[in-house]
Amino acid sequence: MNKKELYDLALSRLDYDPEIGGFRWRDNYSGNTRKGDVAGSIRNNVWSIGINREVLSSKFLVWYLFNNEILKNNRDICHINGVSGDNRIENLIKRVSYNRSYRIDKCISLKEGRYSFFVAKRFGTLEEAQDFKQKFEEFCRCQNVKV
Repeated sequence: MNKKELYDLALSRLDYDPEIGGFRWRDNYSGNTRKGDVAGSIRNNVWSIGINREVLSSKFLVWYLFNNEILKNNRDICHINGVSGDNRIENLIKRVSYNRSYRIDKCISLKEGRYSFFVAKRFGTLEEAQDFKQKFEEFCRCQNVKV
């Protein structure tokens, strides 16, 4: 079973709950899953759901549900508010790149409707990255743009 088939199977068994940013079981499936129960548990700091002996990340399922796009790497999705368990679609953005050296503390994003962008820049020092973040957030506040 390829990833798309697995995601489609998972979504056929789950209902998205926008209030919790996660999924609930659509029906009773095994001894401990009941209709309406929150699906999954936290494994390695990631909200994960078991389907057909496979473990799927909830944030990837949410992204697939709304964007019909399968992302491969855990770093491909960023939580806007920095809370890894908050998988509401409005809190997820796709990263265009990932840079480990002196990266900004959290994703910086601008949201206008459904459009977002992520600022990816390489900095020489941690101080330069923090200074850029502060100036960028100040600029956004002046422009009345939510960061």
